[in-house]
Parts: sequence; C-alpha cells; structure tokens
Amino acid sequence: MSKQLFDKCQIKERKLKHQINLDWANFSIFWGIKIVDKIIEWYLNLENYRDLLLQLLPKARIKENINSKTQWFDHTVPWYCHLDPDIIPEVLPREQNWRSIFGQIKSAQRHLEKQSVEKNDLFLFFGWFRKTKIVEKSSGAKLTYDPADPQGRHIIFGYLQIEETLKKKDYLKIQSWMKPHPHLGKGLWNAPHNTLYIARTTLSWNRNYAGAGYFKFHKDLVLTETNTKINPKKNRSIWKYSFLPFGTEITYHNNDSWIEKNNERGEKIHYFKSADRGQEFIVDNCLELENTIKKWDYFNQK
Repeated sequence: MSKQLFDKCQIKERKLKHQINLDWANFSIFWGIKIVDKIIEWYLNLENYRDLLLQLLPKARIKENINSKTQWFDHTVPWYCHLDPDIIPEVLPREQNWRSIFGQIKSAQRHLEKQSVEKNDLFLFFGWFRKTKIVEKSSGAKLTYDPADPQGRHIIFGYLQIEETLKKKDYLKIQSWMKPHPHLGKGLWNAPHNTLYIARTTLSWNRNYAGAGYFKFHKDLVLTETNTKINPKKNRSIWKYSFLPFGTEITYHNNDSWIEKNNERGEKIHYFKSADRGQEFIVDNCLELENTIKKWDYFNQK
C-alpha cells in the first residue's frame, strides 16, 4: 500500500496516516427551509424523500422541478432514501456507546476496496445543495427553486474517520447500538459487497473533535467555484482550484482536470473540473490538503 494521508505528518509525536475520501451523497438539501425541533420524529417515520418533504412542509404543495417525465414526488413512486451516513447523534434515540456509521455497497464499495480504504482513513461527505424558497400563490404555497441559484453547489457537509470496517462475515461483531443502521436491515444486508465503516470516537490528530459529525455551513466547505469571472455559468462541477492542488492523486481524475486558460475578458483563470459522475473520489499523497484539513475548526467538539 502506498504512502497515504498523514503518513508524512508528525503531530504531538504521534504518526497519523491514510487517505481522504470525498464521498458523493446522492441528495439535495433545501437551503430555504428552516428545520425546527421535530428532526427525531422525521427520521423515525421516513421511508422515502417524499415523506421527508411532507414532514418538512406539511402545508405546502411540492412543485415538480425536474421535468414532466420524472414524477419524483408522485406517491406511487417510492423514491427510496435512508439515513446514511448516520453522523448526527440527535436524529434518533441512541444507546450510550453509539458511534457514527457509513455504509456502502456494489461498485462504489469495490472502488473503496481497490483503493485499500481502511482504519484511520477520512471520509469527507459532499452533496449537491440548491437553494429553494416557498412562494405564496392564490392556489397555495409552493416549494420552488430559487432562480438566483440555477445550478446549485457542491458543498462538504460531514466527515467520518474510520475506526473499523464490518462486512457480512463479521456478523458476530454486530452490536445492538449499530442495528438501527439501514445497511444492517433486510433491504441492504445481503447487497453485494455490503460494508459498514464505523467511526473513531475522536479524530486521530485532535482528540478534542468527534471522530464523525456534520459541518455547519462555511464558505471554505463550498467546493464549487463561486467567482463568476472563473465560473460564469455557475457550473457546480467547476471546483475551486485552491482546494485540490495541481497534481493531487484523486481517482476518476487526471492532470487534465486542472484547467488553466483565458476567460472571455482575456484574464487567466484556474479551476478544477470534477467528474460529472462518481460516488467515491479517493485523494492520495496530498500533504497540502492534509495540512489544510487539520487546521479546520469546523469539526464537532467531542
């Protein structure tokens, strides 16, 4: 296995190590919704995204914004979702020794296996966030996308540093506090390559921070380049050049992903073009990124 995240970094005389994995969470969060105090009830009663939206907006009509052929909010379509990564302690009743868990299956998990993702590797979870607003009309309230944010943004919303991994063959290691996780349920337990990643209690390089959690919004966690001189069409897959230094080893990408060119004004611009599709981007051997992440104060306090 090649030298990986933190292999070259000494902190408090303790060698840290391993990879950073940028994990794509396949959902959108609605910025325009103020989430109040029923979050535990919501997750206890969720079976699909429509359930989530109806609980967030019980009196509002949901407007279809994808296209006329895609009935995502039709009650006859399951539009299945589940709570994963499970990184927010407050969303469910927990046993005292509960820790965060992330599950993965099929080809995405095979990719993680091929990259030798293991103990002390770090997941950074990012998703597609698009701003919404509620518009009051004579026919009732409608949830609609904010036209000022046509493409949305890729934003890092959570993290998990691995303590151990569990597979089906490890069923004797399954503990009661883990069982609410959906990858231990009937629907996913027998899925190909089903794997659970159990979080550390604290981060290996700073024991003041929990080993997994969610981030409050901060501009530094926005991956999408928001400078309109560089990204005039607001393409969410055009990322800030500064986040991933040129030449960073990141799966599904190569050196052509770093773009240097002149814009329409003749100004030289730089950006990183992320893959349009891909669920697990593994970053290897990037000391600059490692040092940046270790300085973050956005992690959850232990």
